[in-house]
Amino acid sequence: MAEIYSVYELFPDGDSADVATIAATVAKAVPTGVEVKKTEVREHVFGLKKVYAEFLLNADDEMIGSKLEDALSGIEGVGSIECVSSTNV
Repeated sequence: MAEIYSVYELFPDGDSADVATIAATVAKAVPTGVEVKKTEVREHVFGLKKVYAEFLLNADDEMIGSKLEDALSGIEGVGSIECVSSTNV
């Protein structure tokens, strides 16, 4: 089985979004074929926070990256996501 290790940053949709709740929701939101390796809240800029998340994806599913991004974007309170890095394992 081929695997991909990807790192994402999830940015809240506003100052009132609870980034701790977003981080806790990540594991429940990911599709089958994705394993959450790490999630944590990190400082961003000007006192704002973001969610940093690492994933291991089953690359046998050609659409797994799109499925993951759709799932992450669909989490309540998430305004945008960014793939910081992605590499074959």
